[in-house]
Amino acid sequence: YQALLAKFPLSSFAIMSPIPMADYPQTDTNNSLKVFVAELEKFCDYYGIPFLDQYTNSPLRPWVSAYNQKYFSANVSGATNGDGLHPNYYGHKVLYPRIREFIKTLV
Repeated sequence: YQALLAKFPLSSFAIMSPIPMADYPQTDTNNSLKVFVAELEKFCDYYGIPFLDQYTNSPLRPWVSAYNQKYFSANVSGATNGDGLHPNYYGHKVLYPRIREFIKTLV
């Protein structure tokens, strides 16, 4: 971040966390994604960077079978459930308004 500030001193920056993933449920307090997002939020707080937490505050819950099936792609051969990682059309419809509103606060 220091290098970016030095190179682009008048630029604005914002950070979005990754979305939830099936292998990293929010109920597991020790999962590495949850730890990463918490550290990312601390980093943003320290530097005053706008932060959109798509992991903790996301309505997507890929570890719940019904959500995984509805909001995530099933590109794996023979899969009837979603892959728990890549949002499909409906998953993007959920994410889009949240991202759009976050970006509006930056302009």
